[in-house]
Amino acid sequence: MDSPAKEIKKLSHWGKFVRFVFRLLSLIAISFYMLSYLSSHFTPSVFMFFSVLGLFFLPLLIVFLLAAIIMAFRKEWKWLIAFGLCFVFSLPDLLSFFNFKKNDSKGVKEIGMVVMTHNTHLMGYYDAENNIKNRDAILNEIHTVNPNVLCLQECYWNTNGGNFLSEESRNEILPGYGVHERATHILSDGGRFGLVIFSSYPIVNRGQVPFENEVNNFCIYVDLLVGSDTVRVYNAHLQSFRLKKKSLQLFDENIDMNEIQNESKPLFIQLYRSSLKRSNQVNVLAAHIEGCKHKVIVAGDFNDTPISYTYNRLTRLLSDSFKDAGTGIGSTYRGPLLGLRIDYVLHSAGMNAKEYLTSNAGASDHHPVIVKF
Repeated sequence: MDSPAKEIKKLSHWGKFVRFVFRLLSLIAISFYMLSYLSSHFTPSVFMFFSVLGLFFLPLLIVFLLAAIIMAFRKEWKWLIAFGLCFVFSLPDLLSFFNFKKNDSKGVKEIGMVVMTHNTHLMGYYDAENNIKNRDAILNEIHTVNPNVLCLQECYWNTNGGNFLSEESRNEILPGYGVHERATHILSDGGRFGLVIFSSYPIVNRGQVPFENEVNNFCIYVDLLVGSDTVRVYNAHLQSFRLKKKSLQLFDENIDMNEIQNESKPLFIQLYRSSLKRSNQVNVLAAHIEGCKHKVIVAGDFNDTPISYTYNRLTRLLSDSFKDAGTGIGSTYRGPLLGLRIDYVLHSAGMNAKEYLTSNAGASDHHPVIVKF
């Protein structure tokens, strides 16, 4: 049997090992948390693979806070100060991810404009036996909201009529509205996929913002006569993740660890490549916005979170309607990556969102976003 002195020494060695492990894990937690929010301030070409960490900001924040709580219980005050400084430094980015404040827009005139944006996932066209039901769920939600301005991404329509959704029947959901559209794909039977803007306001000008070497992701815009003012509305669909079903299954808690090891590397590379393309696209879009003399609304599917270069670049020029009137984290993505807000309605100074909500209606993998100005 060991003497009391040896027992104390053993405990001392064990205590040092535990302290080392906690400090190492805390250093990792701090580092990844810092890298996730710093990634939004640098282009992916500079920040390389760390640029995708913003997609995982919420789980990284949870790990960061748990590590801080453990350090508080262990009375590791120096480490706790480090956690506190990192947390304070990240607050501006944190406040773009969460919003709990009430709308304070008493001094801003309400113009009565309702803007709705929705990635419709091809209106349910490829949803097998559920395609008609899913199409009707999306169309009924649009009819119920009856927005003044509707921006659709991944919209399907058929100029030859077809038996799923003709151009005429699509336009009947908002009769009398002006329409501006651009197709990414044209099928042999007349079917089209692409972007559409509907407007109850007169359209006085229309155009597009082309992205270099990219046919699937682009941006269109219209200039609308709103009272005596002209407002430009952009409908943007920035670079998609284009993840395969097998890659998305990596986020399933029941997946085998060997599959995670085999698939996670190509997944990470694909996320980085998409992030790099989006950064180029958003720079083109931002330059176009800077050249516009009118008030601007940018709506659409950005495929990026508020902790991203995409969001940071656009919000240098525009305000986020979610921060005006939204609450919580405002998740808009229904897929396995929970808690992601990737669909937005941004606007120029002098405008202010009075109401902001996301709808559970429809059958897309995106929630519709509805904003009242």
